[in-house]
Amino acid sequence: MEIVVHSLVCMYGLLTLVAGVVQWKEKGFSIRSLLFVLTSLALVVSSFIPNWTLYLIVVCFISLHLLAIWEGVQTKGRISYSHHGFRFVFHMLIVIGVIL
Repeated sequence: MEIVVHSLVCMYGLLTLVAGVVQWKEKGFSIRSLLFVLTSLALVVSSFIPNWTLYLIVVCFISLHLLAIWEGVQTKGRISYSHHGFRFVFHMLIVIGVIL
């Protein structure tokens, strides 16, 4: 179970990292893109640090939520509640998996 959860965290971090880099290339440098990249890197690193995994993952997930809300407001002018609800459920499942 632990390997599955850490693999999911690492894949999620890598996919978010790719999305941040693509956004950076398409739209140019912005603080949001940089923060997405840094948070994603921290998420990937967290899957390799056993003692700090839970704390780092929770901080990264909170940061990703805030960044995604900021991105949605800046690009679409609104918050997508269904998207953030799904994201929250996914994050909670991962956190529960890390705890177990």
